[in-house]
Amino acid sequence: MVCNNENLEDKEWFHGEHLMKTEPAYDAVFQALVDIRKNLDEKISLLDEQIRHAQLECLEDAFQQQKDALAECLDGIDQQMITLSVYIE
Repeated sequence: MVCNNENLEDKEWFHGEHLMKTEPAYDAVFQALVDIRKNLDEKISLLDEQIRHAQLECLEDAFQQQKDALAECLDGIDQQMITLSVYIE
């Protein structure tokens, strides 16, 4: 029976040593996952900023086109009023 106790102690020692060896491996994997997440968050943030900038440029272009079209319409109205003013006098 003494052999069994020694055998059991050897298994417990091996198990403890194995856990001590695998724990740093899990820590390294966890740290790698944390680093990957941080990297992805940074890339997503940069991409989000680029998308917002592109959308803003698109809105500014659309606004300028509508503003120009409205200015042309107003010029046309002014020209028509000048043309019709001859009939009012």
